[in-house]
Amino acid sequence: MSDFFKKQKLVSASALGIFRIVFFTVQFLEVFQLFSFKELVFDTTSFIKPDFVSHTYFFVIWLICLFFIMIGYKTRTALIVNYALNMVYFSVSSDFEYHMDYVYTGVNTLCLFLPVALSYSVDAMKAGYKEIPKVSYLNHLTLVFASIALVYTDSIFHKLTSPMWMGGLGVWLPASQPNFTWLDLQLLLNQELFVKFLGYLTLIFELTFIVLIWFRKFRPFLALIGIGLHFGIFLAFPIPFFGFAYCGIYFLLLLPEEYYEKLDSYFLALAEILKLKVGETNLWKGLSEKFLYGIIVGSTVLQLSGIAVSPSAQKILPRELVKTASTFNHSFLRPFLGITNHGVFMDWHFQTARYITVIKLGNEVLPFYKENGQVGDYPFGRFWVNSNFRFLNIQNPSYKEGLERYTAFWAVKNKKNLRNLDLDVYIKETQVATKWEKDFLTKQMNKPLRKIADIKWRNYQFELIPLGKKL
Repeated sequence: MSDFFKKQKLVSASALGIFRIVFFTVQFLEVFQLFSFKELVFDTTSFIKPDFVSHTYFFVIWLICLFFIMIGYKTRTALIVNYALNMVYFSVSSDFEYHMDYVYTGVNTLCLFLPVALSYSVDAMKAGYKEIPKVSYLNHLTLVFASIALVYTDSIFHKLTSPMWMGGLGVWLPASQPNFTWLDLQLLLNQELFVKFLGYLTLIFELTFIVLIWFRKFRPFLALIGIGLHFGIFLAFPIPFFGFAYCGIYFLLLLPEEYYEKLDSYFLALAEILKLKVGETNLWKGLSEKFLYGIIVGSTVLQLSGIAVSPSAQKILPRELVKTASTFNHSFLRPFLGITNHGVFMDWHFQTARYITVIKLGNEVLPFYKENGQVGDYPFGRFWVNSNFRFLNIQNPSYKEGLERYTAFWAVKNKKNLRNLDLDVYIKETQVATKWEKDFLTKQMNKPLRKIADIKWRNYQFELIPLGKKL
């Protein structure tokens, strides 16, 4: 029988603690990356025309708060500050936003109300518990439902109209485009039946997840498939934070309760050794099951605004309703709750990123895209999305601005002299396959580079000189 709307079993809060540590470690790394590239993101021209606000102090505060959440110290206060800074830097970002921002926003919102610090936290040890508190399993289901099940369901409404996904190429084609990958997985991609199986498995998994999650016996299998899927995303595509953050959420479903009880005994022993029983603290015990079910139902209703803008829904819904749903989603749900549409890795993405920009200083290839077109050291996470689809995409109006900002950032970081610096801009044109083809990735990587422009930096002034027709 399904567990939907039934009284949920009380389980150890340990899984929530492990989730908290893994997920917010990933977010810490995400914020640290953004901090490291802040001049590229916020300056009008990296280092040369700085932003009017110094972001360093805000990022230091943010990283401290995320570290406090990771270790579970003053967790409630840290979560509130984290949510506020999330609103400032993730929810309102534009050029450098990417899909993971909305996952952070949604999970950060839920964690304001869920008892994520009842275990494996300094706050819990200070409370002097003789045993790890038990919480309703609905806390686990609420997190997984809102951050995974609804995302998958929305995604399916996009995939059902995709020739790529419906043809079994949803895994193969993205991994066969050089500028979408950082590993050469050609050996696996050449196994036609295997990669098509993975593509259809992904479709079936996303389609059925929202139902199967309510049946206890399926949850470990869902977790194993989900972890495998997202670890595969980490291996194939330059979005590692996306892969690892979802693995952290899947831990809420993975292990039977008795495993967590064993971990609990080690945690309590550590608290005893460290003599951290210093009296009661006001630990947040979470919402009642009625409120949790309210969140589940409410988030489902709100997610309909994302589904309404999918190609499948637009075929049957009135145009004005779609427009209203889109406006509501972009102006309120996405920035404040992380609820949005999930049309990622769709057919049109590959048509809009067919030209790969490679920049050289003499024989040195700058760390954006390699000569074979694969991702270099800089573009991963949000910077891969930005460079691939926006600032280093010749089909984008911001191409010239992107070349200026990226090359200035690289030059200053690598102590190159912007008073006199010459760079060469090359393009590799790739194809987008409509059917499976052996050695397709290798063929794309072997396509020649074509020089299209010179970049000249003179006295900190940028000049782009096209070869032939104007860019």
